[in-house]
Amino acid sequence: MAVHRYQFFAQDNAGNILPGSLVTVRKESDNSIATIYSDNAGAVPKANPFVSDGNAYAFFYAAAGKYRILVN
Repeated sequence: MAVHRYQFFAQDNAGNILPGSLVTVRKESDNSIATIYSDNAGAVPKANPFVSDGNAYAFFYAAAGKYRILVN
């Protein structure tokens, strides 16, 4: 399965980084929870939602597409 890496720092609308925040990935097409992976082979599922690290860094792998990323 071909997957792509998505990576970012979890931030609020003001641009403040949010370490340890809850990140939810949803499909843009129907707003359902997306299937995401921890590895570039698409073999190891990743929890969705998941928590950004202590530096607010977050990443996941997923099939090509449009996603809505929510940070709480």
